[in-house]
Amino acid sequence: LILPQVENILSETICSGEVWTIGGVDYNTSGNYRDTLIGFNSCDSIVDLTLTVLPLNATDLNETVCFGTTWTVGNSTYDQSGSYVDTLIAFNGCDSIVSLDLMILPEFNTSLVGVICEGEIYTSAGIDYSVSGMYQDTTTAFNGCDSIVILDLTVLTHTATDLNETVCFGDSWTVGNNIYDQTGSYVDTLVRDNGCDSIVSLD
Repeated sequence: LILPQVENILSETICSGEVWTIGGVDYNTSGNYRDTLIGFNSCDSIVDLTLTVLPLNATDLNETVCFGTTWTVGNSTYDQSGSYVDTLIAFNGCDSIVSLDLMILPEFNTSLVGVICEGEIYTSAGIDYSVSGMYQDTTTAFNGCDSIVILDLTVLTHTATDLNETVCFGDSWTVGNNIYDQTGSYVDTLVRDNGCDSIVSLD
């Protein structure tokens, strides 16, 4: 009785870093291999192997985002500057290694204290203000990110004083730098110690 020789034809695919083992021999490189083993009937068993080793996908990312923005790789979300490595599954079923160098640009905050007189305008971040209050504006900084400007504005009021005065002939009345010695109605605009107008009406 002559026992038949057994021949097996294999076509296999593995990922880079994996091995395919036949008869105690490991293969990790694409190619065609022929091995002779001992079959169940103690005769030779020929194995013809066509092995394909799929490469790993490696991606290097250098990203810059503004403060408050995140960067996502797979299921991982990053909001701090740093270097990160994530292993994902590529379309071919093998590992996809993503190396991320992330830079988070800082947020710029500016606090302003403004004081103006009634009737004047205070301009901040291109917006005009004329009423006391706290204001917050968002502009674009030199690095393209948000710049937060917080303005504490005080509007000082003008003062108005009405004077009705009587003096004797030969006397005079002084308002600021003006001296009056004739009967009449006069209006003077003075500057208070806070820098705003003080309107004095004199009869």
